[in-house]
Amino acid sequence: MNFENVHTIEDTESAYKLLSKKSSYIEWQKFEVLNVLPLMKASPREDSVKLYSNDYLSLSQHPKILASQIQSIQHMNEEIMMSGVFLNNVSQQGQLEKKMAHFLKSEETILCQSGYFANLGLIQALAEPGMVIHIDENAHCSLWEGAIRSGARIFYFKHNDVSHLQKKIHQFGPGLIVIDSVYSTLGAQARLEEIVEIGVQNNCIMVVDESHSLGTHGSLGEGLVAELGLEEKVHFRTASLSKSFVCRAGIITCLAKYKHYITHSASPFIFSSALQAHEIARIDAVLEEVKIAHEQRKLVKRNTHIIRKEIEGLGIHLLGSEQIIPLIAGTKEAAFMLRDFLEERNVFGAIFIPPATAKDHCMVRLSVHAALKESEISYLLEVIKKAKKFLL
Repeated sequence: MNFENVHTIEDTESAYKLLSKKSSYIEWQKFEVLNVLPLMKASPREDSVKLYSNDYLSLSQHPKILASQIQSIQHMNEEIMMSGVFLNNVSQQGQLEKKMAHFLKSEETILCQSGYFANLGLIQALAEPGMVIHIDENAHCSLWEGAIRSGARIFYFKHNDVSHLQKKIHQFGPGLIVIDSVYSTLGAQARLEEIVEIGVQNNCIMVVDESHSLGTHGSLGEGLVAELGLEEKVHFRTASLSKSFVCRAGIITCLAKYKHYITHSASPFIFSSALQAHEIARIDAVLEEVKIAHEQRKLVKRNTHIIRKEIEGLGIHLLGSEQIIPLIAGTKEAAFMLRDFLEERNVFGAIFIPPATAKDHCMVRLSVHAALKESEISYLLEVIKKAKKFLL
């Protein structure tokens, strides 16, 4: 990865180190693969407490969703095996994009292969060499990758630090502000209203990744931006649909006048095939279930509140406030010890080590979901109490 186009006036060496942490290319070269695989040592059983999946609303095996996908496979007449740039608004994908736009209170949406591609492609389309990007230091790797590849001048601000963002804008000028709505390793909710207001005051373009708030936040699961009524102030929203939407796809919201430009200027959209018919059918079916998943959203919030409150009651400091709960062990070795301890007791989370975290911030992430039983929550808390010795 070439960082010659990455500029910061403050501390070049520190910025390069930070960017290196965020770049999967740089970290992967240093990554001792044989020493850390497999990331899941044991195999979950039927009775395991499973907290590794981002299926927050527990919809992945919903019979209506499965039936819709199966029916599409059985009855499709012709599959589109070509780039999505050739599709028009009357195609199956084009019609679903209109439905998603209505759901998300946006003029248009763009569907693509993954949330990673959505972020990479959008930033590539918006930014250019010399342009300024202000990005939260804990923004998702795909947002960082897009920023780095664009050749823009990148200025990171401390996580959720509104005053630091304001300082950076005053120093280096307006540009793109790039954040997550809910941060994927910390479970922290963005100070969205304050950051958006700074963006408006300074004539910045707002990009918000809603991967971990889409489905769980908003009266119908439209995400945190819509929940706060900020749809018109946030210029672009992105999301992975592999979380609450339990599909393999990504999405971007935008004004209608930008849709053609984005899809015809970003490499991930030009040089990747369109979604297949059964994938579109699945997303369509999931959309209908997400809109009526009121009880599931309540359960996610309830389960999150109980688990966080009880863990903090044990004297364990937790970052964030949302359904992602990070159990921070520190070093990679400590995180593997914590993972093994939990798995030996039939509790399965997701271990996060470099390049997904900083080297001294390794963790086991718990993803709280709607299907958790009270007995499972009680057992989980007993195990965590015993695992306290592994935590920072």
